[in-house]
Amino acid sequence: MGNTAANRGGGIFNRVDVRLAAGVTLTNSTVSGNSARSGGGIFNSGFLGPANVARTSSTVARNSATLRMCSLISRSVSLVRASA
Repeated sequence: MGNTAANRGGGIFNRVDVRLAAGVTLTNSTVSGNSARSGGGIFNSGFLGPANVARTSSTVARNSATLRMCSLISRSVSLVRASA
């Protein structure tokens, strides 16, 4: 059983609101079974600075969202998938 968020990022919420940087690194991980209004699995937003998600040997799947993007929503950011 996963997590539930009323608004964004049921599994992971990563957002930059100041002129700094924020990052999430997933290694040998699974983000699954989460729900939210947006970004059921991961919500990642770089509004005023860079926000990055890096995945290595990880799965983001089977998440749900009532508004948009079931597994991952990412705004003005970089998504990096490294090979294992």
